[in-house]
Amino acid sequence: MKIVNMFNNKLNNYDIIVISRYNMGKGGLENVVRDQVISFLNLGLKVAIAFRKLNKYEKTNMKIDTITIDDHLSNLSVISDIIYAPFLYFSVSKRNAKIILDNFDFTILYAMFRFSKKRPIIVKVHHGTPNYLDSYEGLKGFFSRIYKLFLKLILILSSKTVDMHIAVSHKVKQELIKDYHVPSERIVVIPNGIDIEKFRPRNKLFARKKLNLPLNKKIVLFVGHDLERKGFYLALKIVELLKYFIPDIMFIVVTSPKNTKKIGKWKWIKVVNELPLDQLSLLYNSSDVLLFPSKYESFCLVAIEAIASGCPAVISTNIGALDDVNDGEGYLIANNFSEYLRYCKEILTSEEYKKKLIEKGRLFITTRYSNVVTHHHYENVISLLLN
Repeated sequence: MKIVNMFNNKLNNYDIIVISRYNMGKGGLENVVRDQVISFLNLGLKVAIAFRKLNKYEKTNMKIDTITIDDHLSNLSVISDIIYAPFLYFSVSKRNAKIILDNFDFTILYAMFRFSKKRPIIVKVHHGTPNYLDSYEGLKGFFSRIYKLFLKLILILSSKTVDMHIAVSHKVKQELIKDYHVPSERIVVIPNGIDIEKFRPRNKLFARKKLNLPLNKKIVLFVGHDLERKGFYLALKIVELLKYFIPDIMFIVVTSPKNTKKIGKWKWIKVVNELPLDQLSLLYNSSDVLLFPSKYESFCLVAIEAIASGCPAVISTNIGALDDVNDGEGYLIANNFSEYLRYCKEILTSEEYKKKLIEKGRLFITTRYSNVVTHHHYENVISLLLN
């Protein structure tokens, strides 16, 4: 395993080091990391980012220092996290920083490596307790529950070393208080943000022509790699029944390539793999409704992106970013199968009703979940800590 130090040791004094799983832009979490880094650069801070490199040519798209280790086991998912975490934290522990912003789950390791030195303020972005592991069934469910016990212990130990937790939603804040007894005053809620210019309403026919999609069908969209946790099989049953009422429905599923064969037995489903953000935003524009009956989401960036793009969402009660208080602001929360069915039918059959949802949703997202708003939140918190 190769540990790469891409900067001179004389310069190892930072205002903040941001720890990520992978490089900025590699996925949802890494896009959150990018927003964090932009916020700190806006303040004129000296920033470094630590992450696992998937190939030797990988670079950040910003002029900041990097602390990296080479990852050759990323396809092992959780196992690779456990293997590489100590090496990443050890490498970070050798640098000097006023603040550590950790987006990983193993902060206790960093604290252990720093035990003989004065500990800097540790700010950790916490993406929710591992309660979603309870949603798996069969053999996968058995091993998931074992991993949950392990991860919960790690998180409990980590929470003892963290000076401030940044929760992505009030749902996560309540989990930190309930499951880990973190004092409320040590938790700040900063929602994830999106680029509201990239994810914005566009003409539906224009978007469908760009993606070569039928112009006359009603499109129901599902997005998710983890089919079981994201509620794909429930969504499938809902759309199968919807087809009896609305025959011209098209069901599009955006998922990872490994799921293509699994979904392929339903010939009437269109499966799409790994879309770049510009095409994903067009797919939201093309769709009439996002159906997302997930079993657990600490935040749910997919729903936020869809609503911002003019695609109303029908979601479960388990979405961290969207609650009952703002139900109707571009989304509807379903408590059972019949409500999923009814809400989807209303959106698919009433253009006037859908238009109202879209208008309210766009306003709701731009005022609360724009990445400009997120940048301000981070700037305020970090400025307060530094001062």
